[in-house]
Amino acid sequence: MEIVDERGIKAIPADNQIRCEISGGARPLGLESGSNTDMSDHRDNVQRAFRGNLVAYLLVDGPAEIRFSSPGLESCTLKF
Repeated sequence: MEIVDERGIKAIPADNQIRCEISGGARPLGLESGSNTDMSDHRDNVQRAFRGNLVAYLLVDGPAEIRFSSPGLESCTLKF
């Protein structure tokens, strides 16, 4: 995912902490920012973005709803 501003332009300096909440038939495998200096647990449901980017690895085996949120940002919900 990318963090963008109100015009849809990628927010390169964004390093917001993103939370992943899952309901239904899915489970998180990990969240990864791509930062070589980030030594936090990638299997956690919370991860800090790096240069406006974050990758979520999910195992979906049924209908599921995944919500990504962060204080100060509009949340995003995906339905599978």
